[in-house]
Amino acid sequence: MKAIICKIDQALKGLYSIDLVYQAQDFLVENIPTKPTLVIGNKWMGNGALLIEEEEHPEHALSVGIYLNQTIQAELSSFDQWPKKCWSLLQISAFAIAAEEVSHFNYLLFNALAGRSVSQLELEFQAEVDKFLLTYFANIGWSQWDKKTFTHLFEQFFIKFSISTEISPGQKERYVQASQLAKGLVLRFEKYLSNRFLYEKAFRLLRRFYRLSVADKISFVNSLQE
Repeated sequence: MKAIICKIDQALKGLYSIDLVYQAQDFLVENIPTKPTLVIGNKWMGNGALLIEEEEHPEHALSVGIYLNQTIQAELSSFDQWPKKCWSLLQISAFAIAAEEVSHFNYLLFNALAGRSVSQLELEFQAEVDKFLLTYFANIGWSQWDKKTFTHLFEQFFIKFSISTEISPGQKERYVQASQLAKGLVLRFEKYLSNRFLYEKAFRLLRRFYRLSVADKISFVNSLQE
């Protein structure tokens, strides 16, 4: 299972041209600890989470871990046997949950090492974008365009998704807001991804987007013409 997490981690780092010495697969944990820890989950609570704990000692100021439940791990363990395209809904879901937590991991550490704090909305907004893009590119490759795959994944991620009833109203509001913001960005990027002459521009814009604050991210999305 570590192999697919490594592939997702490398793909995300390559997409955004980020250089972190920390590798997501090295931070996988088997269980969510009982001691107080900030848990950054996903819409399907219990399937995966980023665990964050502030350490008492300044030389170890931040402790993180990536949790994926046994169902997700079992699905991902057969990744090498998945079809190159046309994944099942279970496969899409498992890959997306893993991609979301790898996104949380990288985005948190990227900003922490730069001395910048991030809000949970910012983490979720970036993760919604990342899991769509990583799932899409994993299906069709880095230099191809497939309208059918793009539309299918767009519907699964931004239209047909459901949110756990076990989360608080505040968490639900944050997830919905993050999803709507990411939906707007992905819609605007379709024209770049569908034109091979605009691919390089797409990646430049995405790398710029990654480095913006949440307020600037929102302004960035609004500045792009559909």
